[in-house]
Amino acid sequence: FIRLLAAFVAWIAIGAIFSAVTAGNDLIRSVYFAIAACSTAGIIPTSTVRSDANVAFVGVFCLVGVPLYAACLGSFANILVERTLARQTEDKLNEDLTEAEAAYLCHLADVDGHGEVGAAEYTELQLLRLGVVDREMLQAIRAQFQKLDVAGSGRLSLEDIANPEHLESLGADTASEGAEEPKSDGSGIAEHNDGERSSAALV
Repeated sequence: FIRLLAAFVAWIAIGAIFSAVTAGNDLIRSVYFAIAACSTAGIIPTSTVRSDANVAFVGVFCLVGVPLYAACLGSFANILVERTLARQTEDKLNEDLTEAEAAYLCHLADVDGHGEVGAAEYTELQLLRLGVVDREMLQAIRAQFQKLDVAGSGRLSLEDIANPEHLESLGADTASEGAEEPKSDGSGIAEHNDGERSSAALV
């Protein structure tokens, strides 16, 4: 956003300089000319100029300035929206539970019979409070889990979820990364597993 804002300010400066030189406007009127050209696509500036050369400049100036102006405003709006959403999310997480939310939390605690809530249950409750998911979506996820959990153990292995080919490739990558690196005997010279000294440089 900083780079985009800097580009927009530089472009406005070019338009202001043009207005000051060609029309003899002061600083305020020159800046107004440049901003108005970008925000109105040249409607205001072209109605006040006196020559075709000025109109041509405004056309080129707006060709770049209008999308730059829109992008700058859009980026600034995104920053405001993201900050607002983050603050609303934090406030919602810190709010006290309503009666309905407390009842649902008790239901989650009684599912396993221990009367306690783990990280999974707590995350489920907070996702519901934030409106990220609904009860129907969670029920669909549980149904999918139970479908994969053929043994009924309440846990799934990687083979139950992931593609076997992907697991094999990941296993090969892990094996290659976990291969032992040349060891050092303390003399500053690397030594391979076969006991032979390498010609590595001193550490």
